[in-house]
Amino acid sequence: NAVTAEISGLAVGDVDTLSELQQAVTDGNTDYTNALQVIEDYAENNGTDPAPDADDFHLAGVDVSGPSSVTDSTLMSAVNTALAAGSLAGENADTTADVQGIVDTYAQVLEAADADPGSLGLEASDYAALGVTGVDANGAALLNSVLPGKAVDEVDEKGDLQTLADQAQNVLALADDVDPAPTV
Repeated sequence: NAVTAEISGLAVGDVDTLSELQQAVTDGNTDYTNALQVIEDYAENNGTDPAPDADDFHLAGVDVSGPSSVTDSTLMSAVNTALAAGSLAGENADTTADVQGIVDTYAQVLEAADADPGSLGLEASDYAALGVTGVDANGAALLNSVLPGKAVDEVDEKGDLQTLADQAQNVLALADDVDPAPTV
C-alpha cells in the first residue's frame, strides 16, 4: 500500500526513469516500515506512544474496514485499545499479518455484537491475540455465546472484553465447584 501510494502520488514526469521509479519504491518501503513501526511501538509501549491512525494502518498494508454498521473509526479505536493492552507486546504487532489478524478478530467481535442475532466462533488464542488474558477453551465458548448479546459500545474496548472474560472464567470455576468459589 505504501509503495502504491508513493507512486500514485507522483506525476508521470517524476517517475519516467528507472532511478526515479526505484527512489519512489524506496520511499514507499520507508513509509511502510515507519507506519508499521508506529503500530509496533504503540503495542510495545502499552499505548503511551502516539496511537496509530488510519494512514498508519493503510501504509502498513492493513485494511481497517468496519463490518456492516460498525464504522471504521470504531473498529480502529477498538483495535488501538487491544494494541495498548499490557498483555500485547510489540512482537505481537510487528508484521502486517499480525496487525491484520488483530483487526479481523476485533471486527468479528464487533460484528457479532452488532448483528441480531449474532454469532461468534473465536478460540482462546483469538482472544489472546486481542490481549485478553486468562481465557481457556471453555471460557472462549462462553464468551462466544455472551458477546453477540452485547451492544457494540459494550465490547469496543479491550478492557470491556477482559472484564467479560474474567466473569466468564469465574462462572466456569463456580460451575466446576472450585474451592474457594470466586466472586462473580
